[in-house]
Amino acid sequence: GGPLLAVKTVTGFLDVKVHYYVRVDFAGFIRAVDMLGGVEITVPRNMYYVDPVQNLHIDIKAGRQLMDGETALDFIRYRGYASGDIGRIQTQQAFARAFIRKFYELDILWRLPSLAQAILPYVETNMDASAIVALAMQARYVREEGIVMELLPGSSRDVTEGGRLTSYWVAEPVRTSQLVDLLIRGIDHDANGRVRVEVLGRSGSEQDVARMVTHLRRLGYTVVRTGMAGRQTQQNAQLITYSTDRLTVVRMTRAVSQVAGQLRVITGRPPAEPIDFTIVVGTEVRRGE
Repeated sequence: GGPLLAVKTVTGFLDVKVHYYVRVDFAGFIRAVDMLGGVEITVPRNMYYVDPVQNLHIDIKAGRQLMDGETALDFIRYRGYASGDIGRIQTQQAFARAFIRKFYELDILWRLPSLAQAILPYVETNMDASAIVALAMQARYVREEGIVMELLPGSSRDVTEGGRLTSYWVAEPVRTSQLVDLLIRGIDHDANGRVRVEVLGRSGSEQDVARMVTHLRRLGYTVVRTGMAGRQTQQNAQLITYSTDRLTVVRMTRAVSQVAGQLRVITGRPPAEPIDFTIVVGTEVRRGE
């Protein structure tokens, strides 16, 4: 268990390399909130929850309030939601946004390195002190609106295990993959789906065409047609663009080059059928060779 298993699980499940982990204990969380002078947030409902096993007693009234560290910890640990842990996750995300907003309101981002050092005793991580300070210094240049938090798309499912009913959140694979592509890799499947592409191959390049089509569809592009290109002397892959949107062209160039390697980009005359790009792949196979 622990952080190493969490890293392994996230890496395998999302196909994303996780380089570092940070685990902050309750005392560290409380100290971080108190160092900011508390965090202001709206409590959507009265929160009352008792768990004798954990010696946990939560009693927070609804309304706008400035929370100290102890109250904030109770706020994010509350789990008396009809939606179960999903409600708690959404509350934790709301608090994280309020916490980040407080940083910007206080204009103390320049103090991040020293603040990071102050909570280091309460943190378990595989980063050394210099890496933490370096990351904190980089964070000073991150805009609040550039910090994105999402919940993996899916649905709740109750499973009986050993006679005990346990609730799970089951991620939907396709939408989860698309969300990871958007947040981590910068691939927007919705935008790509509006881009129409034809893929043509030179003589003997059926496998190259199939590989390119699979790659483009994986990225969400709409491949409207495949076929054979006319006889050419050009050996490199070609991207013929009819789009006038520079960002779309840049993204398509990057996508095609990931499979085709060296690429020649040409601006073409738009065909009668509405197509944004024509891609020509494969090496011409001449008779007698």
